[in-house]
Amino acid sequence: MWPRQLLGYGRLEDQSQLSPINELYVEAWGPLHNFFLPSMKLVKKWREGSRWVRRHDEPQTAYRRLLAQKDLSAKTRKKLRERFESLDPFKLAQEVERRLKPILSGALDQ
Repeated sequence: MWPRQLLGYGRLEDQSQLSPINELYVEAWGPLHNFFLPSMKLVKKWREGSRWVRRHDEPQTAYRRLLAQKDLSAKTRKKLRERFESLDPFKLAQEVERRLKPILSGALDQ
Protein backbone atom coordinates (compact mmCIF):
# COMPACT_ATOMS: atom_id res chain seq x y z
CA MET A 1 0.00 0.00 0.00
CA TRP A 2 2.81 2.44 0.73
CA PRO A 3 4.07 2.66 -2.86
CA ARG A 4 0.71 3.92 -4.08
CA GLN A 5 0.48 6.43 -1.23
CA LEU A 6 3.85 7.90 -2.13
CA LEU A 7 4.32 7.29 -5.82
CA GLY A 8 0.78 7.36 -7.17
CA TYR A 9 -0.73 4.95 -9.69
CA GLY A 10 1.50 5.75 -12.66
CA ARG A 11 3.73 3.05 -14.06
CA LEU A 12 7.41 3.33 -13.13
CA GLU A 13 9.43 1.53 -15.78
CA ASP A 14 12.90 2.96 -15.23
CA GLN A 15 15.05 0.38 -13.42
CA SER A 16 17.38 3.14 -12.20
CA GLN A 17 14.58 4.36 -9.91
CA LEU A 18 14.43 1.07 -8.02
CA SER A 19 17.37 1.84 -5.76
CA PRO A 20 16.19 5.37 -4.77
CA ILE A 21 12.69 4.03 -4.07
CA ASN A 22 14.05 1.25 -1.84
CA GLU A 23 16.30 3.72 0.01
CA LEU A 24 13.34 6.08 0.47
CA TYR A 25 11.36 3.30 2.10
CA VAL A 26 14.13 1.95 4.33
CA GLU A 27 15.61 5.25 5.48
CA ALA A 28 12.65 7.65 5.63
CA TRP A 29 9.14 6.35 4.88
CA GLY A 30 9.40 3.11 6.88
CA PRO A 31 10.54 4.75 10.13
CA LEU A 32 8.05 7.61 9.73
CA HIS A 33 5.17 5.24 9.09
CA ASN A 34 6.05 2.62 11.71
CA PHE A 35 6.99 4.94 14.55
CA PHE A 36 4.77 8.01 14.07
CA LEU A 37 1.72 7.37 11.88
CA PRO A 38 -1.09 5.54 13.72
CA SER A 39 -3.48 3.20 11.97
CA MET A 40 -6.49 1.14 13.00
CA LYS A 41 -6.43 -2.64 13.15
CA LEU A 42 -9.49 -4.76 12.37
CA VAL A 43 -10.43 -6.63 15.54
CA LYS A 44 -13.72 -8.29 14.72
CA LYS A 45 -15.99 -8.76 11.71
CA TRP A 46 -19.46 -10.29 11.72
CA ARG A 47 -22.65 -10.33 9.72
CA GLU A 48 -25.89 -8.64 10.79
CA GLY A 49 -28.60 -9.50 8.32
CA SER A 50 -27.43 -8.52 4.87
CA ARG A 51 -24.48 -6.35 5.89
CA TRP A 52 -21.05 -6.84 7.42
CA VAL A 53 -20.14 -5.02 10.63
CA ARG A 54 -16.50 -4.30 11.45
CA ARG A 55 -14.95 -3.22 14.73
CA HIS A 56 -11.49 -1.70 14.91
CA ASP A 57 -9.22 -1.03 17.85
CA GLU A 58 -7.91 2.40 18.77
CA PRO A 59 -5.44 3.85 16.25
CA GLN A 60 -1.85 3.01 17.20
CA THR A 61 1.52 3.04 15.53
CA ALA A 62 3.22 -0.22 14.63
CA TYR A 63 5.84 0.68 17.25
CA ARG A 64 3.21 0.91 20.02
CA ARG A 65 1.57 -2.35 18.94
CA LEU A 66 4.93 -4.09 19.08
CA LEU A 67 5.68 -2.73 22.56
CA ALA A 68 2.28 -4.01 23.72
CA GLN A 69 3.32 -7.60 22.95
CA LYS A 70 3.95 -9.58 26.13
CA ASP A 71 6.60 -11.90 24.68
CA LEU A 72 8.96 -9.13 23.51
CA SER A 73 12.35 -9.34 25.23
CA ALA A 74 13.70 -6.48 27.34
CA LYS A 75 16.68 -6.13 25.02
CA THR A 76 14.43 -5.73 21.99
CA ARG A 77 12.23 -3.22 23.83
CA LYS A 78 15.28 -1.18 24.73
CA LYS A 79 16.53 -1.19 21.12
CA LEU A 80 13.11 -0.10 19.87
CA ARG A 81 12.88 2.73 22.41
CA GLU A 82 16.37 3.93 21.54
CA ARG A 83 15.49 3.92 17.84
CA PHE A 84 12.24 5.78 18.53
CA GLU A 85 14.01 8.42 20.62
CA SER A 86 16.65 8.94 17.93
CA LEU A 87 14.05 9.78 15.27
CA ASP A 88 12.50 13.17 14.50
CA PRO A 89 9.18 12.92 12.63
CA PHE A 90 9.58 16.36 11.07
CA LYS A 91 13.02 15.55 9.70
CA LEU A 92 11.74 12.21 8.40
CA ALA A 93 8.85 13.94 6.61
CA GLN A 94 11.27 16.42 5.05
CA GLU A 95 13.53 13.56 4.01
CA VAL A 96 10.60 11.77 2.37
CA GLU A 97 9.78 14.92 0.38
CA ARG A 98 13.42 15.50 -0.57
CA ARG A 99 13.89 11.92 -1.81
CA LEU A 100 10.51 11.76 -3.51
CA LYS A 101 10.99 14.78 -5.79
CA PRO A 102 13.68 13.29 -8.05
CA ILE A 103 11.82 9.96 -8.22
CA LEU A 104 8.57 11.58 -9.30
CA SER A 105 10.26 14.02 -11.70
CA GLY A 106 11.99 11.03 -13.33
CA ALA A 107 8.64 9.27 -13.65
CA LEU A 108 7.08 12.31 -15.32
CA ASP A 109 9.92 12.50 -17.86
CA GLN A 110 9.10 9.04 -19.22
